[in-house]
Amino acid sequence: MWKFDEQVYTSSVKSGAFCPAMIQSSMEFVTTQGEFREAGFTDTVIDNTLRGTGSEGMRTDDWMFFYADIFVESVQYGNRTKMCDLL
Repeated sequence: MWKFDEQVYTSSVKSGAFCPAMIQSSMEFVTTQGEFREAGFTDTVIDNTLRGTGSEGMRTDDWMFFYADIFVESVQYGNRTKMCDLL
């Protein structure tokens, strides 16, 4: 799995060092939100994102995989430049 992560980094850094740095910062933030949610807090970014959808009961670990896939799939399927520009 680490080779895959390394490839995502290698590809995203082609858009500039800011891109993988923003991805890392974003992942650190949502990881903290996941930890809060698992500790019983109910006003997290995760809960607020899911509120009012059919996925309100989504497990935290499933949401974390879903969130990470936004970056992974953007790089993997040729949308790195567009994603990095949005960051």
